[in-house]
Amino acid sequence: NLQRCSGPELRRCSWCLAPLWPELLWPGMLPKLWQRQRWEAEGDRNVDCWLSPSRHLIQRMKKPARYLPLPLLRNLPAPTLPSQGPLRCVFAGSIIPTKGPHLAIEAARGLPLSLHLAGPLVAYRGSMDYARQLQKMSQEAGFSLGPIPPEQMKTFWEAADLLLFPSTWEENSPSVIREAAAMGIPILSSDLEGVREIQPDAIFLPIENKYAWRHA
Repeated sequence: NLQRCSGPELRRCSWCLAPLWPELLWPGMLPKLWQRQRWEAEGDRNVDCWLSPSRHLIQRMKKPARYLPLPLLRNLPAPTLPSQGPLRCVFAGSIIPTKGPHLAIEAARGLPLSLHLAGPLVAYRGSMDYARQLQKMSQEAGFSLGPIPPEQMKTFWEAADLLLFPSTWEENSPSVIREAAAMGIPILSSDLEGVREIQPDAIFLPIENKYAWRHA
């Protein structure tokens, strides 16, 4: 039901998976799931050392892993001063419900600011309905939305005064948070432990609370 839970448990997982049985019963899907379970069981027996990019993930997965933080994967421009005009807000991530881009649009709509949503429009559970809905919402609000080539991310960050990170799902060690923090860009984020760990100075809001995001 797209709500976060405290972790795997037979009754909860069965309840969430029930609506997906038609998808899980597609030809070839169940063997892939069983293969994944076998790989995980073999990994538990044969792996000498698990590596995790966040301590939060170690706690969630309950494995004896070693913490190894991720590096920045691209050269970033030097921090820039905020613009003198309207606040320039950005969102970076896949355009899917669990990343919360709809919350960013609803929060920013009608305010004296700009919003650039950078991310691929992909199918979610086999449907493009959500992506099309977000395209319509962003157009009606006067915001830009769509993918950005990696070589243009430098320009993207240079034109950002504030990163919106309204994810509604578990986060591990988000690269956009690490990049924004490295550039000194303020961050408005859902209250997620995976984000708190790498950028405790962000402004945290209740997860999927439209009122809080609108009035932040």
